[in-house]
Amino acid sequence: MTLVPLLIASTLTFFSSKDALVREINNNLITITRSKAEQLETYINNTKLNVVMLSHMPTITEMIKLIEEDPTATSNEVRQEILKFNLFLTEYFKDAQYRNVVLLNTRGEILFDYTDRQNSFRQSLQIVAPNSELKDVFEQAKTLQEVNISNFFYDRRLRTPSFLIAAPVLERKRVIGVLVIQIDDTVFSEIVNNYTGLGLTGETLVGIKTEDSIVLVSPTRHNPNAALEYREPLVSESLSPLQQAVRGTISYGRMRDYRDRITLAAWRYLPSLDGGMVVKIDEAEALKAVVTQRNSFIILVTLTVIIVAILSRYIARSIAYPIIQLSKVVQRFAQGYLSEKAPILTQDEIGFLAESFNQMSSQLNQTFQSLETINHALEERVAQRTLELEKAHQEILKLNEQLTAENLRMSSELEITRQLQQMILPKESELTRIDALEIVGFMEPASEIGGDYYDILSYGDRVFIGIGDVTGHGLESGVLMIMVQTAVRTLIASEETNLIKFFEVLNRTIYDNVRRINSEKHLTLALLNYQEGTLTLSGQHEEVILVRSNGSVERIDTMDLGFPIGLDDNIVDFIAQSTIHLESGDIVVLYTDGITEAENPENLQYGIDALCKVVQQNSHRTAQQIREAVIEDLKHHIGVQTIYDDITLVVIKQR
Repeated sequence: MTLVPLLIASTLTFFSSKDALVREINNNLITITRSKAEQLETYINNTKLNVVMLSHMPTITEMIKLIEEDPTATSNEVRQEILKFNLFLTEYFKDAQYRNVVLLNTRGEILFDYTDRQNSFRQSLQIVAPNSELKDVFEQAKTLQEVNISNFFYDRRLRTPSFLIAAPVLERKRVIGVLVIQIDDTVFSEIVNNYTGLGLTGETLVGIKTEDSIVLVSPTRHNPNAALEYREPLVSESLSPLQQAVRGTISYGRMRDYRDRITLAAWRYLPSLDGGMVVKIDEAEALKAVVTQRNSFIILVTLTVIIVAILSRYIARSIAYPIIQLSKVVQRFAQGYLSEKAPILTQDEIGFLAESFNQMSSQLNQTFQSLETINHALEERVAQRTLELEKAHQEILKLNEQLTAENLRMSSELEITRQLQQMILPKESELTRIDALEIVGFMEPASEIGGDYYDILSYGDRVFIGIGDVTGHGLESGVLMIMVQTAVRTLIASEETNLIKFFEVLNRTIYDNVRRINSEKHLTLALLNYQEGTLTLSGQHEEVILVRSNGSVERIDTMDLGFPIGLDDNIVDFIAQSTIHLESGDIVVLYTDGITEAENPENLQYGIDALCKVVQQNSHRTAQQIREAVIEDLKHHIGVQTIYDDITLVVIKQR
């Protein structure tokens, strides 16, 4: 029976040591995986940055334009420039690991090919081969207008896996060519084949996703030919670490590798490659130390058991009686008789044990008495704290009732303000009475109260149109919008025709009111004065879109025609005006940035180009039909995305 607990202790010790060692190995593998992944990500991101910087160099832009103008390099000037370009590339790539540099125009024709320091200018332009990595990465870079990485491929000339990095060459935000650089796996191999901390069997796998599988992009320790040869399916019944890594998982665990060996591994996702990394080591090598420790411990335990068995039989006779007596006292003590004392029958270890037991029992008895005192004090404190919590609970209930009432009051005030906004907007009946123009408007606030403003007033043969955008939205913005509408109508009703005086008075009124309510709001504002086919435009706001009856589109910038209202106390020096002559069928569109900056679920803005296109396509229709077409196209663009800004639109068409 003595052997059983010792064997249990041996087993527990073994598994405890094994678990500790496995945790240490897993932590080491996780650290190595993170370090290697960071090295690869840093290398790829730095290389992408270098390619982007090179594509932005004026030398590249000038070379594309030069070769496009003289594709066969017939002039001495072009040849001299190409020679300078060769020297520039030779110096730039002196220390780089770039194997090939290709410069293409937007038609996919190779303008310049620079391979392993041997460069050549294409006397007859060659089209990039279809279904090639170069073709794919060229199209991606040109279409997306951003740096792009190709899939890995085997370069028969270099006899090594390689990949391409392409960046668009831009001139005034227009793609005029694509720069493509080929990178071999030299740096990849240096990182992957560094076995520091991986013993004799550890290795690193780096794989990337293809259409239907995962392929390794560098050799492994146990398979030098694994690069672009070893593949795993993208999906299987039981996901391997490499399959989990390319899916974005960062983890570790025990796995069976491609050699059918049990290994300990850590894996993580590589964002720049859309791939994964697995760092592993054979379990047999990793746990060798703990197995050796277990065997040694078993031998030691066996010897100990034998010695203890011999000594126990000898000692049992001399210590049995004192132990029996001590055992009886312990049983009484366990039943709750804490004052029980053990008799000291010998002066040996048993006697010392009995004396120690008596000291322990006395201390425990004192401790129990202290605990009873502390428990009583705690019960009193709990009762007091319960009363305090109940009082606090009642106060919270009272505050909740007050907050509920306050929310109802504020909701009523917001609804009144919203109704006021809708009431002061131009009515359709007012607009139909304007003979010379078709005018329609639309406003949809992002919240209960909007900060957009538009108004249309007709006095005699004049029509005044105003549109503005208060910063933000909500109650403050809505109140400021009502202030502006009232001030503009007052100035127009008072027949103020001096443009500078008009904006000076309006700005001073709004500026003083904004300061009085302790707000930092202001607004952009454009005013249009129409009379007998002539439209006079003033004030700073969004661009004014003008679509002529023949379908041509003009965009009028208002940046230099004014200054934000309420931002400064004096804007007289910034006021200017622009005159537009309208013919029958001409269309003027006014809007706020809630239209052009509206985002779809992919966070892409609607933009002024899309607005111009819809108006141009519907220019033959009525103003109301144009408004409906714009709003429909805008809503289709937004989709399920949340609307973050007020949307306002005014369409004017000369009859």
